[in-house]
Amino acid sequence: MTELVTDDGQGYVGAGRYVAGVIETVRYSYRLRPGVQAESALLAEWNRCRFLWNEAVNMQKTGQRPNFAGLCKLLTEARGRVVWLREGSQVAQQQVLRTYGLALAQSFKAIGIDWGVRTTATTTDPTYDLPYLGHRRRCAAELGRAQRKMSRRYTRGKAPPNGYQRAKRAAAKLHRKAANQNKHAGRVWAKGVVDNHQIIAVEDFKPKFLARSTMARKSADAAIGAAKAELIERGKRAGRTVVLVPPAYTTMTCSRCCERQARLGLAEQTFRCADCGFTAGRDLNAARVILATAERIRAGVDDVRHLLHPLNGVVGAVRVRNPPASAVGNR
Repeated sequence: MTELVTDDGQGYVGAGRYVAGVIETVRYSYRLRPGVQAESALLAEWNRCRFLWNEAVNMQKTGQRPNFAGLCKLLTEARGRVVWLREGSQVAQQQVLRTYGLALAQSFKAIGIDWGVRTTATTTDPTYDLPYLGHRRRCAAELGRAQRKMSRRYTRGKAPPNGYQRAKRAAAKLHRKAANQNKHAGRVWAKGVVDNHQIIAVEDFKPKFLARSTMARKSADAAIGAAKAELIERGKRAGRTVVLVPPAYTTMTCSRCCERQARLGLAEQTFRCADCGFTAGRDLNAARVILATAERIRAGVDDVRHLLHPLNGVVGAVRVRNPPASAVGNR
């Protein structure tokens, strides 16, 4: 990246191009063709970095689990003993260990997600909760005016006048506006969840039954189905482990002792366990149960499912299959 600026604030950018009073940034692409000696040096450096990475992995598997500071201390001691490591760049070797530490921290992050109406998505980490935004509710007044105009201008059996058509287009525009706002909010939220977690346990919630309840309008406004689909799709494309957990008994099960309690009414927002005394928000407890169920079936980072007994009554969790390796990383 190159910036060409003269002393008087005027720049010459590109091949003889003159730009008065404007600073421009020019990007160039270079292709390096290393010689035999440079290629040999790069391969030797790569072998040292690969050796350090494999050693860090071996320490993790054997239970030592040092942090980045501990790995750097071990690297200093190893460079003092081994000439082969000392011949390489210490900066490159430390960067490999730093990258390994970040990858390790990322690989073991997990999150459980419970869908609801008051809060669209409640997670085990409140930082990633998706609040109910109410975009359609905010458009309700304008939408009502447009629909009233439509009803006044419409006569059965006659061609609709221009005023009716204008009001109809205005109502459709408001519907699209609210839908686009919900879609954007869902995309931003799903991207944040996927970027920061490797295991994503999602309640396999089917919002169809809410359409026949008193919460139909609010559930439609929350757009739970769209947010869920966006989260699953982004997780699959990014190579994350996405587990769909059936919602049965997740609200009734204690996330601490795993004992099933009495059914909670829709108006009750606090979960209380009569066995261990644990108390938490209704949706937060359900999100923790969902995450515990996903972790117990162990659709984990090694892509291996261990046959462990699920939580009481919470069965049937399914891992969403990821696309081929060639598609991983395209978000």
